[in-house]
Amino acid sequence: AGGSPSANYAVLTEKGATVSEAVERISQKAGLIVSLSHCNVLVLTKEALLAEDERLFAPLVQTYSLPEQAILTATTGDPADILSARLATASAPSFYIQQLLSEGLSTEGMPLVSVKDFAARLLSPSACVCLPVVEAREAERQPELPEGEGEGYSEIVAESGLVLTPSAGFIADGETVKIRSLVTEKEPSGRFCVTGEDGSRTEFLLLGASSSAKAEGLRVSVSAELKVSFVESTGEDGARLSPSSDEIKRAADLLADELESAIRGLFALSVRQNADMLGLTDAVFKKLGRDTPEDCLGRIAFDCSVEVTVKENS
Repeated sequence: AGGSPSANYAVLTEKGATVSEAVERISQKAGLIVSLSHCNVLVLTKEALLAEDERLFAPLVQTYSLPEQAILTATTGDPADILSARLATASAPSFYIQQLLSEGLSTEGMPLVSVKDFAARLLSPSACVCLPVVEAREAERQPELPEGEGEGYSEIVAESGLVLTPSAGFIADGETVKIRSLVTEKEPSGRFCVTGEDGSRTEFLLLGASSSAKAEGLRVSVSAELKVSFVESTGEDGARLSPSSDEIKRAADLLADELESAIRGLFALSVRQNADMLGLTDAVFKKLGRDTPEDCLGRIAFDCSVEVTVKENS
């Protein structure tokens, strides 16, 4: 990120065009809108990603005009609206998006996907990638400025994901993306709330998670181990609880059950959409290699287990 446009936008010697001109030409050919910012953040429409795929990025990466680590995002509207949003911060929208995703600012479970990640995941046996969907909306709190000057400010949010395969794509809600990240991402984040049968409510903060997918033929099992701390717990008597208390242990067990059910539901959604969101085909391919069937996802016998351990608050 950073640097002048001339530093980030090298000239494409083959056609003598700048990166922005090349992207514009590609988008015009496809009848799409594509935007490239000065801080190596791309905001593209779902249609652009499906229509152009690697043809959009390959010439830019090969000429060193676009870093492989450039952050890739999608939007359901006009990318120009995102990159021209008026924010109540000192950051330009493109820099803010970079910070939003890299630092996990109010984007629980949202993946940070680079151009390199995008290519690697679509070319893997599972052939599926999930991009954060960024949107600009009117800020709930406008800055306190002289009359008339503190109006019309926007905020940029990432509350859903665009799931892509080589031939199709669909929008997944934030909760679905967060559950997926527990299995597929190296450093997932998020908060989880559970409500007991007695009405007690416990909120947990995810401290870390590790997961693995093991295949025996077309039988695939996913195991996930989560370490959490409890943020708050509301019971009948309002007494202070410790991580080792029976109430917290029951809440942790309930969370494990709910997450296990959610992962099973995510597998069912993957089969319906024919999009391997959990990367299960990768696990099968490691065992079967070229003998992996083309319709692998629909033939997988799936199982999963989740373990939740409560740690002391730091």
